[in-house]
Amino acid sequence: MRSSNSAVSNRRKKALRRKDRGFTAIAVLILALGIGANIVVFSVVNAILLRPLPFPDSERLAWFTANHGKGGLSAVTYNVGSYEEFRRHNQSFEEVTAYQAFWGSSEYNMTGHGDPQNVQAVMVADNFFHTL
Repeated sequence: MRSSNSAVSNRRKKALRRKDRGFTAIAVLILALGIGANIVVFSVVNAILLRPLPFPDSERLAWFTANHGKGGLSAVTYNVGSYEEFRRHNQSFEEVTAYQAFWGSSEYNMTGHGDPQNVQAVMVADNFFHTL
């Protein structure tokens, strides 16, 4: 009888070892997904919030919005007329500039040397790059 109990015990141990492998594989997969998700989130937060903008004196740049944040991102931007009025009457800032936000990029042909190149671009005010 003892040999049959020992055989059953050995089978149970082997079965548990097989289950442990599956559990280990699932645990490693979950840990890998969690670590990967943390890396992605940190990379985005680092690029958007923590790292300074790639411009000289970037801490002096400000972004103006309208409507106190109500109505989504496209509702918080100024129209061209408001921008021109603000720029004309500005007494607080060295420069005021603008770019066309939330319309996506447009395709343009860049010419100069060689064949024209198709590029994607966003429209900006005439003093945009000088201000940066």
